[in-house]
Amino acid sequence: MMKKDDCPKDNLKKQVIYKCTDFILNKSESISKVIEQFFILIANEDEYQDLAFKELKNVTNRKLLYSSVGENVIKLSDRSLTPITVSICKEVLRLSPVEELSSPIICKKDTLVNGYFIPRDSQIIINYKSMNLCEKYFYDPLNFKPKRFLSFNNQSFNFNTCNFLSDQIYIAISNILLNFKIKPIKNHNFNVFDDNNPTSVRVEKR
Repeated sequence: MMKKDDCPKDNLKKQVIYKCTDFILNKSESISKVIEQFFILIANEDEYQDLAFKELKNVTNRKLLYSSVGENVIKLSDRSLTPITVSICKEVLRLSPVEELSSPIICKKDTLVNGYFIPRDSQIIINYKSMNLCEKYFYDPLNFKPKRFLSFNNQSFNFNTCNFLSDQIYIAISNILLNFKIKPIKNHNFNVFDDNNPTSVRVEKR
């Protein structure tokens, strides 16, 4: 990698622009993947959809009551008022993480973690998917159970992802649940881990 001092000013500026553009485009594609999995996971969950809708509707009704310019839209500032919706977002990200593996991390010094020795300059990659589906950390890990997160602090939302992504996912999911009912076209339970079984859902306006 070139150092800053080795790069002409114009070339350095272009590199920064290219890196930022690549980051945004890749993350946007990742958000689309998460939202797609959300539709599959929530389609058979009428109870959670209704609970989230009531919660979100209470927020928008309060806005209409106390503001002359009411909005039927959920914003990031509403997140603290919507613990059920946040728990749904977290459970979607647990079952369908934005990135299954973390970016490489370099260990700066010899380290001992739970009896494992990690030498200095070792490259470490975290397997998020394996960790998210481990029974040691999550009860009944293969099933969609958002209530597992209601006992945690829902304000710490960036579940294995950056704040930019978690913000966009919350905005998308909360406003979908506020405005639409999601149902399976066929009466069966979807398997989010089965890539060979294409699924379809029906979206109805509330």
